[in-house]
Amino acid sequence: MKKNIIALLRNPWVTRTYLAALLISVLLFLLSHRGEFLKILSASEPALLLLAIIPYVSVVALINPYLHSFAYKEIGSDISLWQAFRIFHLSRIGNYLPGRIWFASNYYIFSKKMNVSTDKIARNFIVLNALLFMTGGICSLPIINLFDPAMQNLILVFPILMLLLIHPRILNRLLRLVLVRQTAEDFKYRFLLKASVLYALAYGLLGLGLYIAVSAYTRVSLYHLPLIIAAASCSLVIGLLAIFAPAGIGVSEGIGAAVLSRVVPLEAAVMAVVSLRMLMVLVDFSCAIVSAVSVSREEKALALSSR
Repeated sequence: MKKNIIALLRNPWVTRTYLAALLISVLLFLLSHRGEFLKILSASEPALLLLAIIPYVSVVALINPYLHSFAYKEIGSDISLWQAFRIFHLSRIGNYLPGRIWFASNYYIFSKKMNVSTDKIARNFIVLNALLFMTGGICSLPIINLFDPAMQNLILVFPILMLLLIHPRILNRLLRLVLVRQTAEDFKYRFLLKASVLYALAYGLLGLGLYIAVSAYTRVSLYHLPLIIAAASCSLVIGLLAIFAPAGIGVSEGIGAAVLSRVVPLEAAVMAVVSLRMLMVLVDFSCAIVSAVSVSREEKALALSSR
């Protein structure tokens, strides 16, 4: 039963149906509130909206590639920041396809191209994603009271489960189930702490970007910044877990707007999250294109040199 549900969620037609329903719902919502939206849009500050994308660029272009490069070096693979940038963005673009399978597949393929062994790829991928979810769950705690009891329990338990997952004994046992041989060293606790701090910084920057985006449409006090950081963290984590939604589109925005509506008008919240998402998609695809062009040129140069 569980396998059938997962297979259904990964089905491309489920994704297409979801996107069609999402688009229709958004259009109907915009039409029903067109007066408020036009008023907010006319009073918006486009310069602030462009400024809002800078924290996101800092996260995806610097912090995340650095984390992947640092993690690979920690277990014995000398991957440069630029190589990690390409691995991260060529795999991350797979999030826009159903099921998230292309995210993991691309991570394996492009890490392999850098001569990284399978056990190191698996260890790196699992640990960094576990830290991403664990830190995101912790950063979501300020808004835990906004959810129903079941979701509150999930937010509380999820970081603990992720922490247990990356414990060397548990992780090694899991890897033995899928890998014949393991040669990678265990991550040191110092690395895990540093990576967690960097992920917390990343969530803080995402929250700052969301705060600036909201400020482009309406006034919002700095007093609400912790809540907005929590909204950005929670929406990212739940969006990634929603495998039927490409890159969490719609799910992340729905959660973000719902939380933001506690401190700003709903229309302003919707405008902020949708505008920011559009810019984020543009950045994601730009980074993926740059990475693809770089890898293609490198492959071409290698082919010419081998003749």
